[in-house]
Amino acid sequence: MLPMSFWRLCLILPCALAQTGEIGFLPRQVDALEGCQFFYNWRCCNYDYVGLGRTGGSNGTITARLKILPGTNATEGVDFDFYQDSVTWQDGDLDPKAMLIVIYNNDVYETTKVVNLGIDADPANASSASETTAFIRDDNDGGTVEISPSAIVLDERFGNMECLMWAERSGAVASGTTELTVEYTECPGIVPERNRAGPNDFWSVPLTGPLVWEDGETGKKCVLRNLEFQAGIDMEWPECCTGRNSSNNTLFFLINPDAEEEAEERVCFKASLSDNSTATLPETSILQSLIINDVDVMEELRLNCSRGLDCLLDVSKTSIVGGDMGLIIDAEESDYKCPQTCNFTANSTQQISYRSSGNAAETFINLGKALRDWKPGDKIICKCGGLTGGDVTHVATMELHGPYLENTASCVKSWATCDVPHLLGIGYK
Repeated sequence: MLPMSFWRLCLILPCALAQTGEIGFLPRQVDALEGCQFFYNWRCCNYDYVGLGRTGGSNGTITARLKILPGTNATEGVDFDFYQDSVTWQDGDLDPKAMLIVIYNNDVYETTKVVNLGIDADPANASSASETTAFIRDDNDGGTVEISPSAIVLDERFGNMECLMWAERSGAVASGTTELTVEYTECPGIVPERNRAGPNDFWSVPLTGPLVWEDGETGKKCVLRNLEFQAGIDMEWPECCTGRNSSNNTLFFLINPDAEEEAEERVCFKASLSDNSTATLPETSILQSLIINDVDVMEELRLNCSRGLDCLLDVSKTSIVGGDMGLIIDAEESDYKCPQTCNFTANSTQQISYRSSGNAAETFINLGKALRDWKPGDKIICKCGGLTGGDVTHVATMELHGPYLENTASCVKSWATCDVPHLLGIGYK
């Protein structure tokens, strides 16, 4: 039998042989996701667990319960439940325990919720100050918005009002409203710099409002539409393009088919969802690009003019419309480039000015006999004002045929051949 003095000492100081220990949380982050892995209380749910451990002693029995601390914004019985009321360590038991948390699936988009937890133990001296936070995350009840295709290749021609790029919201529930905005952005990693399409290569109407899917709405919406030229000309700003449900929730894109030989050009777009959107946007749908392949406009237009005859050029397939003004200049003298600014000087054998007639569907330049003294060969047609009103655009190249003053020669009928100097193009028979 132990002496009485020993028991008095155990009452005053902790006795190593009689330590109960205390209960604390194990270092595991609870990050639970709503889902439907099983049914509990007749409700579809998922689960996670909180790990508890006993340290500092194993004498006696300890029962521990979880308590909800301030700062919790999830509701017990609505967002989650504890599967069991408590866990118990018997005398000598030091094994870790788990308390299951049932996470209810509600098919409603919600922001991430938190449950701050502490421990109530019996006996009370086995309760530690340990705390933990469990996160409950939505299982994408807002659905997903994906944009396709991520890359588009177009020839340098006017469009036909076709949709080039679609955004589709999908999901079993599609809870809440989602707003998608797509805007032009810098194309990353393009070298050389000339491969970036500039403001004179295309024209666009910027968005004044996002594409919107209402609560429960799924399906496709057009992100980028390739404008027909006439539609671009007829567009009235801002009547066409304002308001939540206006047509300008889609980007309008109009290619300017110029006559310059150039490498493929690229335009890039960046997509984003508003802060209050419930859907998710995959990383693969954030950046899209459009590649414009050069087209030989001269070959397609076949703009020919015979020197000395009335010359009527059909420029309906270019960006020239009725009433546009511009210059026609000699290609060799200008190195096949339009001037940076239009200088409407008196007509000469190297430059003349014009004003087109017609409309966007049928447009003509009537040169009459203005080129009768010009040297045959390539001539550049420049549109002053460009597509957007601030530049000079090389819209086409024409060929001038026929003899000119230096094509003089004396020939005798009996000669086998008769050389005419500097004869270019198609002359008289």
